[in-house]
Amino acid sequence: MVSPSKKSGFVAPSLEESKAALGTFSEKDQEYGEYLRSLMDLFEPIPQPGPGDWLACHKEAGETFEAYSKGSYRKVTEKKNVIYLQPLEKIVTEEMIKTLEKFLGAYFADMVVKVNPYIYLEDEKTVTSRINSGTQKKQYNGAEILEYVLLPKIKDDAYCTIGCTMTDLYPQESWNFGIVSCDN
Repeated sequence: MVSPSKKSGFVAPSLEESKAALGTFSEKDQEYGEYLRSLMDLFEPIPQPGPGDWLACHKEAGETFEAYSKGSYRKVTEKKNVIYLQPLEKIVTEEMIKTLEKFLGAYFADMVVKVNPYIYLEDEKTVTSRINSGTQKKQYNGAEILEYVLLPKIKDDAYCTIGCTMTDLYPQESWNFGIVSCDN
């Protein structure tokens, strides 16, 4: 059997490598850069992945902050500034949604948070569910939720829609999040 970390090739970066990933700073921002690097001393380094960790089985390329900031990420605009919460199950209570709405509103203070009417996956005929062979718990096909339930209801002012469920999701039949195996 191949050890997970050997298969993935992941090696935890040293503190120096993590600090270097912040990239370079302009001359006027040098002090700011040094301050950010000093904050990194307050955190434990990422450990080697263990059984059940994503990086134990999947090779992922690292990314510097500079590369991230140059990426083409969706920006909030005046026309697309609403985060929609979409409750998807009866088990997702109004109290849960109100709590999530409150925290999102505090964290994303410049955005509007709205709650859509409940949709019950239990009643949706277009979404496949299955029982996980390892956990014996229900799972929904997340790709079908996106395609058939969420995307058709996206509003023009939506920055994003967050589907809220307490049930495990899987993106395709071959994936099983209940049991992690590096052999898949």
